[in-house]
Amino acid sequence: LARRFGVDSASVQDKVQQLTDMETLDRVLERLFAANTLEEARNIIWEELSQSSY
Repeated sequence: LARRFGVDSASVQDKVQQLTDMETLDRVLERLFAANTLEEARNIIWEELSQSSY
């Protein structure tokens, strides 16, 4: 995220670290590779966090 979206992605990076389930993390990472914007990446993370019971 930092390499692709720069320092503006710091808050999203923090949220990714809250994902502790490996299956969820794998799913998120796969989807993040396809994200074209930081906003899209944020939406992917928020969606997963709202569905998980981290």
